[in-house]
Amino acid sequence: MSQSSLQDLKSWQFVYLNEVTSTNTYVKDNCANTNPRQKTVVFTDHQTEGRGQYGSTWSSEAKCNLLCSIYLPLGPESLDPSFPFQWNMYIAVVLRQVIQLSVDQPVKIKWPNDIIISDKKVAGILIQNGYNGSQLKSSTIGIGVNVNQKTFDKSLPSATSLMQLTNRAHDRLQLLYEIIATLDQESLSQSKLKNPNLIINLYNKHLYKITENVTCLDNHGNAMQGTLQYIDKNGELILQSNGAMLKLTHGQYSMALTPNLQ
Repeated sequence: MSQSSLQDLKSWQFVYLNEVTSTNTYVKDNCANTNPRQKTVVFTDHQTEGRGQYGSTWSSEAKCNLLCSIYLPLGPESLDPSFPFQWNMYIAVVLRQVIQLSVDQPVKIKWPNDIIISDKKVAGILIQNGYNGSQLKSSTIGIGVNVNQKTFDKSLPSATSLMQLTNRAHDRLQLLYEIIATLDQESLSQSKLKNPNLIINLYNKHLYKITENVTCLDNHGNAMQGTLQYIDKNGELILQSNGAMLKLTHGQYSMALTPNLQ
């Protein structure tokens, strides 16, 4: 696919960087402050300081994977107190949907927003919202998808790529185009007008390990085990443990991919 396909998305500005510390940091320094109403996508071949959830690093082989940040100005819908949780679910649902087009295996969402295939992580999302006082004004969506990386460091035993899963190379720009086109096709507010519960229902439909036993870890590394029931409208994980229904909040708890392994 040629870059001209991205040019078909007229309302977006695209910025390509050969190398950058972090696309999210670049957006913060160069997009959010200079042209706050312009929808912008920054993508790169290599990040030297890529980040994931909980301050973790995102390690990626140069010129193999999709590394991008999507900057979106937000409208009145962001005034809804539940918007940040619904927004997180919406982005995860969109990315899962796009990746599913490239593989035969079921693509799952691991709470809150990792993308999992065959018990391994293929993509991650880091959302950083911008505020004016207490009002949410913009969102920067950092996305990393392992696309054509053939091998991973031994320190990443739970990582996989589209190449590993399908035994063929994938077009990174095509993947980026599909993500942006899907975001353009139907916004979160449009989805909610059609069906207020559509996004949360899709999120739970494709939730990794739903109705199965899982291990959750608090910020001190203490483990809690139970049956994953569902994710509620506030983005909290409902865990049945020792006969009780517990609500676990993202940021205070994380869900392990496999026992003793995040």
